[in-house]
Amino acid sequence: AIYWRPEIHDSDGLALLTGAGERIWRPLNNPPHDTLDSFADQAPKGFGLIQRDRNFDHYQDDGAFYDRRPNLWVQPQGDWGKGAVMLYAFPTNSETVDNVVSFWTPAAPAKAGQRLQFDYSLSWKSTDPTAVAATAHVVDCWQGVAGRPAERRDRQD
Repeated sequence: AIYWRPEIHDSDGLALLTGAGERIWRPLNNPPHDTLDSFADQAPKGFGLIQRDRNFDHYQDDGAFYDRRPNLWVQPQGDWGKGAVMLYAFPTNSETVDNVVSFWTPAAPAKAGQRLQFDYSLSWKSTDPTAVAATAHVVDCWQGVAGRPAERRDRQD
């Protein structure tokens, strides 16, 4: 069987810590077509692609170790102003194709000759930088097609 592992992915979702201190979680998926999501913000405190599920049994891969994949956290230095964290995803049928990317885009379009500077630090971690003690956070998100048990449902795009 080709798909012997229950899950195959490097990240569970996009985590954001907004300039207002709000924590946002957007689960990732393998979309049927290209998608671009926008999360408007002002002076974001951080964002990144996060692997929250650290249970080996959910991946069962002792070669790629998806349960150990690092989180990448972008922490802006200084005030980035108004803009949006963007999340772009495209469909893939291969685990070796990285099909998700997140980035910051300023609200105002750049003008010819204008200098833009966005200072930041990058952190690769095994912990979730948005997790706060004594508050709940999403670890697993499940999606699927509803129907009768054991009934085959082909994906309709």
